[in-house]
Amino acid sequence: MGADGIVGADALRSQRVQFDFETKTMTIVPSAQADFRYEPGTIVVEARRKNGRLILTDAVANGQKVTVVLDTGSEICVGNEALRRRLMGRNLVDARQKVDLLSVTGQTISGDYMYVRELQMGGVSLQNLAVVFVDAHTFQQLKLQKTPSLLLGMNAIRAFKKVSIDFANRKFRVVVPEKAELDTRLAMRTRS
Repeated sequence: MGADGIVGADALRSQRVQFDFETKTMTIVPSAQADFRYEPGTIVVEARRKNGRLILTDAVANGQKVTVVLDTGSEICVGNEALRRRLMGRNLVDARQKVDLLSVTGQTISGDYMYVRELQMGGVSLQNLAVVFVDAHTFQQLKLQKTPSLLLGMNAIRAFKKVSIDFANRKFRVVVPEKAELDTRLAMRTRS
């Protein structure tokens, strides 16, 4: 994109992005380098790659199949209109709050801020996930505008203790916090 501080997905093809939320660190390392050591609560979800992005196809939102695109550049999860139509009447908490999202290129788009009661991705589950519904350009880029889809933003990713996104090996690895139950309140929060 040519902007300082922005790393595009194309630059990460043979890399792994690791987030350690306990130590508040993010690292980008070659995929061949050893991943986080195994810890109790580690879950690995297989993904596929499309246009340099990792996509989880084994995902369900409120009982409905959804395509999830990992998007560490998004502060909040973004769902497309096809997903909203699919979820309406299926426990989608419709707060009908309008919000404006600012893209890295400075464009503003308006969307509806709502909560998805449950998102399951492989063995990972998040409850009461804040999502802004808007047809963002990324859905068009990936030809997902008619497929119920969700960009999994940092508000969801921060719900875990550690996260590893391995682009070369197409794996999304998370370490669930040691608490008996995942603290999904973090998934609802956005940074102030």
